[in-house]
Amino acid sequence: IVNFLHSRIMMPGKTYHRFRAILHLWILEALIPISLTYLISQFILRMWRNGLSAMRRREVNVEDKEIKQYTVVLTGGKMSKTLHLVRSLRSYSINNENVDVKIVVLETKKFRYSASRFSRCVDSFEVITSPRESPETYMEDIFSACRKHRATHFLPVAAPVEALFDAKLKNRLEGELGTKVLHMDHALCSILDDKHSFGNFLRNELDLRSPRTHKVTCNDEVRKYNVLFREEQRSGKLKRNMILKNLSYDPIHRLDLFQLPVSDDKLESYLERITKDGNPITESEPWQLQEFLAQGSEYAAMIVVRSNRLVTMTCCPSSASQLNYIHMEVPSVRKWTEDFMAGLRKSEYTLTGQLCFDFMVLNEGNQEVAYPIECNPRVHTQCTIYNSD
Repeated sequence: IVNFLHSRIMMPGKTYHRFRAILHLWILEALIPISLTYLISQFILRMWRNGLSAMRRREVNVEDKEIKQYTVVLTGGKMSKTLHLVRSLRSYSINNENVDVKIVVLETKKFRYSASRFSRCVDSFEVITSPRESPETYMEDIFSACRKHRATHFLPVAAPVEALFDAKLKNRLEGELGTKVLHMDHALCSILDDKHSFGNFLRNELDLRSPRTHKVTCNDEVRKYNVLFREEQRSGKLKRNMILKNLSYDPIHRLDLFQLPVSDDKLESYLERITKDGNPITESEPWQLQEFLAQGSEYAAMIVVRSNRLVTMTCCPSSASQLNYIHMEVPSVRKWTEDFMAGLRKSEYTLTGQLCFDFMVLNEGNQEVAYPIECNPRVHTQCTIYNSD
């Protein structure tokens, strides 16, 4: 009805939009009995299935002592990638008669009614404190859930703010509960999670190709670099422009692509703008100057690693709003990833976990060369490209 009316009105005004809003509300209210009926039936069905699952586990314990029992605790219940992972775990359990998996999903109060809570693949769903409210309570809630359910594995499906706290919890979970944490330790996670530290880590410790990077903690430092880059540009030393971007996740300015060197007026205007938007450059919230790679193809890659051993990798074309994932084999990206793993094996660090990279692939001397732009040390939605089996 709404679309029909819209097609008949060339320039809809306030009356049209108000009518449309009221019509949507009326339709939602009219469907409440159907929605409630479906919700109640699914709730009853889930209780019945959980009961059967518990009976099966008891029967398995009695009849077959060789059965392998696992309890996996996952965070990030609100995200589609978590739902995909629990379906994959349940599929693995169903297809292997000698394996029994109990799946526990955790999520904060704000998102407690997410899809995974009502999934028949999930045995238990619990609410935990958000790290934005209290990082210590967040970590304690995860520890308590792992202890309560006697978790054999902890698989964090973290939002950006959570990855470091999950890493900080690793030693305690493995030391006190014997829970295998499928995530890196805090020291390595801190390096990979910071774009500037990641770039320096690649260049200085692993001897890998990466874009030039500088960290700035105030406006004056940006001004000094702007003068320096202008001088390098005049002398021919500056190979590429430098892009100014926030080291923290910044949905407002992430697509600005503001580059140095520029005129002093343009720089002052941009610095004033980001300050007004609430994202100023400070000691506690630093920004990064990174070599701007243009005229190339951008890719996203997700890898799964166990003790510095590459288990699986997928790569796909990237975009500002990543919605579709189609695997593509990119030789330059795979080579860089293999070099990254080889470098880690020679270093003091041991990587276990799921992480993703953004790459820019350039053509240099008739050869494709992959440059890593950043790393996110957490499960990426790109994991949904894998079959649930």
